[in-house]
Amino acid sequence: MTHTNANHFDREEHPEHVERALDDAVTHLAEYFSEFDRDLVRTIVRNSYASLGRKAAVHQHLVTLAEHAAWQRLHDMRAASAA
Repeated sequence: MTHTNANHFDREEHPEHVERALDDAVTHLAEYFSEFDRDLVRTIVRNSYASLGRKAAVHQHLVTLAEHAAWQRLHDMRAASAA
């Protein structure tokens, strides 16, 4: 079974779009979680994306899911440091 995106645009054929979206996620999270180093935020976003990508059958929303997973991890780290 082949999965085709609704707009017939496959990010896997255009990795520069994925890179841009991941960079945007890093920028957004680094601003929100300013107490953490940007390189740490980048590592968490990239690791989340890679981890989800290994398991995903459909990659259409992978960047959004990776950003959410990274947000949750950074939020947990913030809470742990405040305790």
